[in-house]
Amino acid sequence: MAYPIHQRVELELQTTYVVKFKAKADISKTIPLKVVRSREPYETYFEKTVILSDTWQEFVFEFSIPSGADKVVNLSFEFGKLASGSTVYFDYVMVEKK
Repeated sequence: MAYPIHQRVELELQTTYVVKFKAKADISKTIPLKVVRSREPYETYFEKTVILSDTWQEFVFEFSIPSGADKVVNLSFEFGKLASGSTVYFDYVMVEKK
């Protein structure tokens, strides 16, 4: 069974951010990347699906935190079920102001 990876981040409202990371998987794997409110109700502020292959890829996405949103969010990689013995690798994960 696989679980999501969450990293809590405090961001400024009405600000555009860039999320960057490098990733690969032993076998092709589709995973959603989400920026989600860190408490109930878990509103999704950004979602993008990435397809991982067995070679390193760099992913770069922009998102904004709307006014009225919570400043504290979870950056979440949601794996779903992984095949037995498969591995997903991440490197250089960062969130920065644009």
